[in-house]
Amino acid sequence: MNNNCLICNAVIEDSFNSLFCDKNKVCNNCLNKFKKRNSKFVIDGVKGVILYYYNDHFKDILYRYKGCCDYPLKDIFLEYNR
Repeated sequence: MNNNCLICNAVIEDSFNSLFCDKNKVCNNCLNKFKKRNSKFVIDGVKGVILYYYNDHFKDILYRYKGCCDYPLKDIFLEYNR
C-alpha cells in the first residue's frame, strides 16, 4: 500500500521496513532536511529530548501545523523518530 508524504505529498513506496512499522509518513527527501540533534534535558524535574535543530525546514513545517492548521502534520511531531 502506498501512502503520501505529509510534507511534500510525494508517494512513499512500500519498503521492507514498512512491513513491521507504520511510521513512513515522511519521504526520505523531506526527512533528510531535518538536522538531527538528539540531546536530552531536564527542566524542573521533567525530562525531555530535542530531536532536531530549529532550522528553516523545521520552522516551515511547524508554521504549517500551527499557523495553517495542517493538523495531519501532528504525527511528525508526536510520533516521528527515524
